[in-house]
Amino acid sequence: MTKTLTLLIGIFLMSTTEVALKLINSPQINSFQLTFYRFIIGGLFLFTLANKTDFKKILLKRHFMLLSGLSIIFIILSMSFYQIAIQQYLASIVAIIFSLNPIFSSLFDYVLFHKTISRKLGISLAVAVLGMMIIIWSNHYFIFSGLIFATLSSILFGLYSTLSKEYIYKNHSDSITVTSQVFLLGSLYLWILHEIIIIISYHSQNFAVKFLGQSLLLKITPHSLLAILYAGIIVTAGGFTVYSIATHKYPSVSHIIFFLKPAIAPIFATILLNEKITENALIGMIIIVIGTGISLIRDPHKTIRD
Repeated sequence: MTKTLTLLIGIFLMSTTEVALKLINSPQINSFQLTFYRFIIGGLFLFTLANKTDFKKILLKRHFMLLSGLSIIFIILSMSFYQIAIQQYLASIVAIIFSLNPIFSSLFDYVLFHKTISRKLGISLAVAVLGMMIIIWSNHYFIFSGLIFATLSSILFGLYSTLSKEYIYKNHSDSITVTSQVFLLGSLYLWILHEIIIIISYHSQNFAVKFLGQSLLLKITPHSLLAILYAGIIVTAGGFTVYSIATHKYPSVSHIIFFLKPAIAPIFATILLNEKITENALIGMIIIVIGTGISLIRDPHKTIRD
């Protein structure tokens, strides 16, 4: 795929994720089922496209440990928190908070691998964050736990993006194969945690325990089947693979996939979920677009160095 096409597909898929998951949510599908099945289906789908020789690295102890770490950070922690946030809070606000992950990814790049941050990107990040904050604070409907889970999800996904990018680069792997490995391992660990909770019959009002303790038995209906397949193949496998490809091949501009998300996701939420866009939110969306535009301006070679 060309750079422009990759970014456009990534922007569309990531901007519709929360709305799609909110629409899929029904009495027939609980949040744990949605998380588990969309990643295992996404992982199996990507396996058909993966480099089978490269995939076998998962059997080596070193690679197994590294990929396990990535799967725990991404699926067990980040995506579980994300799904809990979606269930508790407005889809458009969760989308905005999750879109802060390139900020955290850049910080992890700097702290863990001493990578430089261009002055232009720094300005772009600051302007985009300002726009995101305006949108969040323009909404007076606050659920603190929802904000916390969405923020933790964003931070952890930023960490995953940084570590997975380094893994792909240092091990000469490809994005599709690594994403498939992470999805399948993460689904396995999610299932193990679920079984532990069920076996010990542990009951708690803790959000995470309640999430893991939900039934895994999916009631198969035309709606639930299509919903899970769409969530697994299109939203999950498609969205995260395209983003992984973008971060690996076009690292200087891949952040716009998430930075434009807060400006576009509310539009889909308004059309499909009847969530309203306030005047302040509209101002925030415009500021985000401006911030994204700054990052695309050619020039500055100056960097903020350690």
